[in-house]
Amino acid sequence: MAYGNLIKSLELVHSDRDFGINSNHIFLITMLCPNLESISITFHHTRLVAPPVAQHLLINRKPSPPNQRPPLPLPIMARQQQQQQQQQQQQQQQQQQQQVPQSLSQPQQQQQQHSNRQQQPQSPPRHTPVLPFAHFAHNCLKLKSIRLVSYSPKTDDSVYEMAKFLTSGSLESITLSDCSTIQSSTLCKLAITNPQLKSIEIMGNTPISDSSLATLADRCGSTLEYLSIGNAYQLTDKSMRYIPLRCKSIRQICIFNNTERVSEDTLTAMVTHCPTLQTISLSDSRCLGSTFFNSVVQRVNIEMENILQHQINARSGLQRLCLGGVKRDMIQSRYMKELIDKSASKNDNLQSIEDDEDDLKNDDVENKLTHIIDTNKFMPKSTVIRGSTVWWQRRRLLMAAAI
Repeated sequence: MAYGNLIKSLELVHSDRDFGINSNHIFLITMLCPNLESISITFHHTRLVAPPVAQHLLINRKPSPPNQRPPLPLPIMARQQQQQQQQQQQQQQQQQQQQVPQSLSQPQQQQQQHSNRQQQPQSPPRHTPVLPFAHFAHNCLKLKSIRLVSYSPKTDDSVYEMAKFLTSGSLESITLSDCSTIQSSTLCKLAITNPQLKSIEIMGNTPISDSSLATLADRCGSTLEYLSIGNAYQLTDKSMRYIPLRCKSIRQICIFNNTERVSEDTLTAMVTHCPTLQTISLSDSRCLGSTFFNSVVQRVNIEMENILQHQINARSGLQRLCLGGVKRDMIQSRYMKELIDKSASKNDNLQSIEDDEDDLKNDDVENKLTHIIDTNKFMPKSTVIRGSTVWWQRRRLLMAAAI
């Protein structure tokens, strides 16, 4: 019991066929380790393989005649028979589709194709066992970080119960990656019971809707500093507009798989009305035009001038852009040329190694999101443009500010 009080971080990784942790184990962990501050649970789905053949069976096996193929093992024969049956079913379905009369209207043909598609066998979704996460909410009152990877039970009742009773006020970071069964009500409950959240990561195929994002930004906006969304194809301006309105302390914004339903005006408002924003990353920037890039150039110019006049810290301000799918006319525009002039240059590479190490230790804009953490050491010192992707980093003004 005395040693359990010293444990502050716990990581559970499951990669076996049979799950070895049950509800009693979680209860004992939370009772014996009340001072836990970080919990990480990861499910690795491994593909089943055939067991090795015993050595005595290999020795006693009779040699097959030279002109005769050895018999296949039963699992392989069954697999081949299943593949043949699937091929026959596909051929029959193709023949049925070809036999559809041309007199059918287009909606009727689409309905016929949809019914044929439903008849095809679909692999059932893989669900993970349910764990009683509510014990962490009741017994671990110092919990600061929760990370769940590929946790997808049939229902998310366990996560909802944890969010419902997690009211200690110590939670700062939540990461949900590839948690496909998480519902919008669970994310809203997390935001309601933990308005002090600083870092929110919803990555992979974890679903997120306009209502859940709006609740997260509205309830946690005063303290939220790091926001990353990896499945943003359902999001629109209805929820994204809450980020510039509520999140006045935001530092990093990463949005992946976004669509053009998020307008340029909303993204421009993030650059204009989020004074602490330092990094913005978008996987789809086709909607961005001169309005967005003009606001970026104006902000960078003002912040660099304030740094030179010692009005703000040299490590503050907008410093990084990572934009995918940028239109060609924007890449060749005068705004991009001005940003390149303000980007990191070869002169920054002349700084000593000691200065670089000191910057890494004291850098306020160090990436805190888990999927881009520790990348500052490997980031280039100049603007990179490859195809329609733009990576830009602002030129450092540490030496000029020290004069």
